[in-house]
Amino acid sequence: MLGEKSIHYPLRISELIYFYNLVVEQLESGLGAKYGIAPEVIQALRQHSNTITQTYNEAYEAAQVAQSKTQIKKDAIREGNIALKRVLKSIYSNVNFQEGDAELLLTRVLREKPNLREVKPIIRNITAFEEKIEIKWTKKRMEGVIVYGSYNGHDFEEVSRAVHSPFEDLRKNLAEHPEARYYKLRYFKNDKPIGQETGTVKIVAEIY
Repeated sequence: MLGEKSIHYPLRISELIYFYNLVVEQLESGLGAKYGIAPEVIQALRQHSNTITQTYNEAYEAAQVAQSKTQIKKDAIREGNIALKRVLKSIYSNVNFQEGDAELLLTRVLREKPNLREVKPIIRNITAFEEKIEIKWTKKRMEGVIVYGSYNGHDFEEVSRAVHSPFEDLRKNLAEHPEARYYKLRYFKNDKPIGQETGTVKIVAEIY
């Protein structure tokens, strides 16, 4: 026995345009009259079809232009950087080079040492994937972060340590159903925690 047949309706825009236009053409060719579809309804569908096709083509052309302009921008920046770095290298290697001139050119930046009691990582993003939880964080000039995890938001324990962003938590769920996970990070130096912990972030994991 055949199961109940469903209406196929494409989701991809390129397929939808072809599908929409084909259906409208069939309605205009006689199927509309056969099934009592009013001419003004068919006319409205034709207008929708034309609008969808037009806006898709305009968006595609705009995307092509934007992509071309982006590449032009990248090429201009790359070529400009190469030329400027060549000049700066020539200045630095000159026998008459003076360090004060580097400051005038803004190519020397004095960096303040971070307060190791106050530094705190920034969690830029946390994302749940089918096979992992991914946490993007700012490293700055620290060695890495300690990742603390919890299942209730109160009792935290060290899950791992990361020296590169993003951190990936590949642990499987404790059971075969979604579970809430809570995370917070703290910088470390010479294997010892330093600075402050981040605020807590929560996400639902489905890693089976």
